[in-house]
Amino acid sequence: MKRFSKPLVLLALFLAGEMLPLFSQSSLVVRKPTGDDYWYILKEAQDAYDFGNYGNCIALAEKAKAKRKEQIKWEQYTLDQSQRLVIIRNAGDELKNVTKAMEDAKQKNALAIVNQYLETYGSGKFKGSFSALLKFINQNNSYPEADYLIGRVYKLEGEASLATVYLKRPPTCFLSPPYAMTYFMILPTCRSTTMTTRNTSWTFWPMTPCSKRHPS
Repeated sequence: MKRFSKPLVLLALFLAGEMLPLFSQSSLVVRKPTGDDYWYILKEAQDAYDFGNYGNCIALAEKAKAKRKEQIKWEQYTLDQSQRLVIIRNAGDELKNVTKAMEDAKQKNALAIVNQYLETYGSGKFKGSFSALLKFINQNNSYPEADYLIGRVYKLEGEASLATVYLKRPPTCFLSPPYAMTYFMILPTCRSTTMTTRNTSWTFWPMTPCSKRHPS
């Protein structure tokens, strides 16, 4: 049997240790969440609240928050994977060029994600920048609407201090400045709604993405 020198064996072990994390990282595939969308689960939580089923309301609201995190994680992963393609990297940062490259590269999931945000918030929200859209998605992990609903339940149950924690969590995306919590509503369309209270103008964005369930 052929024997290998000790330095050669040590080198092989070192290289294996260095390469293993790389292979492990590349093998981590994030699957698209299945089942009801996070916004639909929150609608069920709202229904439970309306019927006085507060325990179920909190459980569903927490489920909606977890589902939203799964959705955002998948979106981040999908867009990150698309950036590994040279044709998309070479498209630069302009959104229209990136979406064209995604279409040419047949990156259907990535293209659908980008188009959904553009349809929901408008291209002006991201000023035509793909990196701005990515930053927006990365900051979109929390679900302030769900937190607000949970806070309302705690307030009804006399847990004032705990309710305050949820009711004062600032939204990251859906409410325009000054970023104070008021009342979130489920909007039936993909358009924003503006209301004025105490000389302050509030803009409420739909917490549900454009879909067949909520046609515009």
